[in-house]
Amino acid sequence: ETWRTIPKNPDISFCRCVLETLHQILLCAGLSKVQAEDICVLVRWMICRQVFTDLQRITFISSAEAAVIRVACQQLARAAGQQVEIGQLSSESFLTSSNLEAIHKCIKSINTRVSQLRNMVYTTIATAAAAPGAPPQLELDSKDRAPNCSAFPFFGRLRCDVSVETLAGPIQASPILLPVELSLIPDRMSTVTEVALGLRHCVQLCQLLANQASEIRDSYAIRVALIQHIFTSVIPLPLPCNHPQQKELCFWSSQEMRHETQADILQLLHLITRHFSTAAFSLRVTQSFDAARILTMAAVAMVADAVLRVKTIHIPSKFSLHYSGQLDAEVPPFGFEIGNFAAQSE
Repeated sequence: ETWRTIPKNPDISFCRCVLETLHQILLCAGLSKVQAEDICVLVRWMICRQVFTDLQRITFISSAEAAVIRVACQQLARAAGQQVEIGQLSSESFLTSSNLEAIHKCIKSINTRVSQLRNMVYTTIATAAAAPGAPPQLELDSKDRAPNCSAFPFFGRLRCDVSVETLAGPIQASPILLPVELSLIPDRMSTVTEVALGLRHCVQLCQLLANQASEIRDSYAIRVALIQHIFTSVIPLPLPCNHPQQKELCFWSSQEMRHETQADILQLLHLITRHFSTAAFSLRVTQSFDAARILTMAAVAMVADAVLRVKTIHIPSKFSLHYSGQLDAEVPPFGFEIGNFAAQSE
């Protein structure tokens, strides 16, 4: 309740900010709200007195400056009037009748001085317009040039005898736009080699979209749609580990895989996950998109789990054997729990 309302117009000069800061400091010092407002009125009065002192020393004032000063006087009169109404109902007010009389005289003196300065400007303009005779003679030198013309700022911009081509600067080279061939992703993958090749194309396409985001519109949306399409429509998902026909029907368990293919697929999955996380968290989230990104990340995790459980030919990975429980009979295989995914994916 102690904070006052925000002004409709921007506080360019930060005057309201200073007054509000003073108001809050007074409240924190133990003064009541009425007393804090009274001191703010007195501060406005002191500022107007400084303005009146400056007006006594000048001989010209513009119309904009006069309008600002009149508004300041109106604000002072309004604030003082409001405090008078509040002070009549409260005995805590600092404002006295002598203060109010002095404020009234200050506002009246400022308005009178502003009117005098503006009348002086109008009189000078009217006198110059009514003066008879020809305009003053322009003094030229022997080459019919006016040497005083160079004193006018920006007068040189009217000259047409100087080339301005060098001011344009060097030519900006056009950016090299590399094509993003989304058709490199096949509609179907039947071997682990094709999966590795498709994931490699996916990483390269995401890199092109990321590096050319300033030239290609909707780069984030295209990357999300590409990765979502690959893992939900193209790559076969693995069967559960306890499926009775996993060895025969599962895409990942029924094929042989070399160690370098396994390492390459895991590295590509890591890069794709980073691209997908960056793009997904850069888009506005809707209910359908939130479900799509959860399911896509779940599919990536399933593929990574299935690839890591494969016992590769030639030189199997010790980490892969330990993860799948094939390194030591006493160590059971590892995995991850579904957790809240079961409830969130319904």
